[in-house]
Amino acid sequence: MQPLYKKYAELHADNYEMGIQEFRRFLKREQGEKVTELQVQKILSVLNGVSGRLGETQTAASPLGFREFQSYLFGAANWALDPLHLEVCQDMTFPLTDYFIASSHNTYLMGHQLKGKSSIKMYRSALRRGCRFLCDYMTSA
Repeated sequence: MQPLYKKYAELHADNYEMGIQEFRRFLKREQGEKVTELQVQKILSVLNGVSGRLGETQTAASPLGFREFQSYLFGAANWALDPLHLEVCQDMTFPLTDYFIASSHNTYLMGHQLKGKSSIKMYRSALRRGCRFLCDYMTSA
């Protein structure tokens, strides 16, 4: 993540910082987002406020340090998931056996994707963690 940050941040007095224009360029080139300068200022304001960087010498749109950049990448403002899909939009009151269940071919693997041991415990683990969709293809030996 550091190389990505440094690709857009500028070096100022031995510290890398990502200002409004650099962050906007990152959003456009890496994230494919079309944002205005005002939208970027709002994002920077939130990120700097959350990190506690705002002080007497900081403004809401102060450049992002690496920690704030990281907070953005892993934060809710950068989710790929549409927030409208966070709420259940179907009737989920039926027993699990009434639903189509499928999983990827990797669900049963413990550890390494190619060399890992297979175990039914991994299906249980996925279901206990809230998985609602499993797909598996069974073949005869």
